[in-house]
Amino acid sequence: MERTHWLCELCLAQGVTRAATVVDHEQPLALGGLDVDENTRNVCDEHNRKVTAEQFGHRERLAFGADGLPLDPLDPWRAA
Repeated sequence: MERTHWLCELCLAQGVTRAATVVDHEQPLALGGLDVDENTRNVCDEHNRKVTAEQFGHRERLAFGADGLPLDPLDPWRAA
């Protein structure tokens, strides 16, 4: 954490300053990554959840309205 002054590396890359709360393994230990400093990055809770889900093949759940259509206004199913 000292390496990044306790700031999230992924937020900093986006121009945002947010506290890091997790030391994340870029290559997860469960997928053969090594437990060495070179394989770690300091991230916030939000980025930790996102990268962990991506690393293990989980997709973000879509939200649907009462009409059964996706709530995301940019979703092609919402097009008229």
